[in-house]
Amino acid sequence: IDGRRTYGVWASGNTANASNSYNVTANSTYGNATGITATAYGDAIASNSGVVDVDGYNAATGVFAYSYAGHATAENNGGMVYADALGTAYGVSAFAVHGDASAHNSGFVQANAQFGVAVGVYANTVFGNDADVANSGTVVANGDAAGVGMFVGGASASATNDNWVQASASAGDGFAAGILAVGNDLSATNNAYVDVRGTYATGIDVRAGDSAYVANNANVWVTGVEATGISAVAAAEDGLATVVNHGNVLVTADGNGTGIQVVARGYHGDAHIDNTGNVNVGGAYASGALQGLVSRDAGALSAR
Repeated sequence: IDGRRTYGVWASGNTANASNSYNVTANSTYGNATGITATAYGDAIASNSGVVDVDGYNAATGVFAYSYAGHATAENNGGMVYADALGTAYGVSAFAVHGDASAHNSGFVQANAQFGVAVGVYANTVFGNDADVANSGTVVANGDAAGVGMFVGGASASATNDNWVQASASAGDGFAAGILAVGNDLSATNNAYVDVRGTYATGIDVRAGDSAYVANNANVWVTGVEATGISAVAAAEDGLATVVNHGNVLVTADGNGTGIQVVARGYHGDAHIDNTGNVNVGGAYASGALQGLVSRDAGALSAR
């Protein structure tokens, strides 16, 4: 299918369920293209277990679920999803206004944005409560302005990686993150591999109000000019930011490099680092500061 606004498979209603188990191709020469779409007032489910190949001009999305008041669920269940665009590219995406959002991948997802932003697996809720992203397959996000492997946003949001996440940004001021979480009470867990490359690059980036928690049990590799392996920030009063590292964090920076950074910005905030793994920060041409563990707060401070 080729048009200015192109949908390969589209289901819409009070509730909606759109699925593919074979092949879906959607192309838009001058507009937006989406492979599998489910839009609903209530629950919306978009799922793929086949092959989805989407090529858009402004934007391309492989699998997309939207809900106004219900649960939006987007899934790639062992299939293959390719989303390519000049502007913005999303592999598997779930968005809810007043409900919850979930995006899961157990197959292969690749999002490429030649001049814009690429996100592999995305879940976001505006006024709802819960959002989650999970990967047990392979996620690749290659953008120009930004590349994000997994993004989650919500009042209470979680991200879990059990296999491979790769993200890159090619622009001179590009931002890349393997896992990016934004919201109030947030958690991110890595049990496998996160590989990130970009001018401004962070392996796991959690930006919270009340609570930011990161657990790394495996490998985080980051290469950039300004590069950080793991960052957890809590901005609210009495906020809590925690990183537990039992794995390996490798950061290579040409400018400033930080292995693990934990910040509690609010009054009486607490920042904690518990490291029993390996943190290595270096750079053959580093021109700035190279730091292993950094913990800052407005109250207590602990790092071990």
